[in-house]
Amino acid sequence: MNDRDYLEQAVDLAVENVRSGNGGPFGAILLRDRAILSRGTDLVTETNDPKAHAEIIAIRKACQELETFELDRSVLYTSCEPCPICLGAILWSRIGRVVFVADRRDAAGAGSNDEEHYRQYLPDIKAKMVQMDQILLESANRAFKVWTEARHLPRY
Repeated sequence: MNDRDYLEQAVDLAVENVRSGNGGPFGAILLRDRAILSRGTDLVTETNDPKAHAEIIAIRKACQELETFELDRSVLYTSCEPCPICLGAILWSRIGRVVFVADRRDAAGAGSNDEEHYRQYLPDIKAKMVQMDQILLESANRAFKVWTEARHLPRY
């Protein structure tokens, strides 16, 4: 499997998360040495936990399973560019690379606008502490489309 395959899986997780009514349109898969450590989906509205983002759920699961807070040599595949909260968890857990499909503008277009958070918490990033790669796929906005159409789900 390659980057695109893992990203498609992350998007599939996000779509299924919305369809099941569990949370927002975000999914993440964490790998180390090409082995899946964990998967995560957004559970903010289900758990009433504002930090229960897909990336953080995947990081928590892997750290608990491995009994460590360091996930060096790991790659996080996510359906959307990580927000500042998730970036903090990524940096603290020492994940080496993040690969995402949709970006913050795509999320904002679907009603999940974190732009003010980026401006406030990440105003002047001069050096990248983690490799961030965006790979464009046709499915990039599929989860956002399903979420936008599911009008009964809470927005945040």
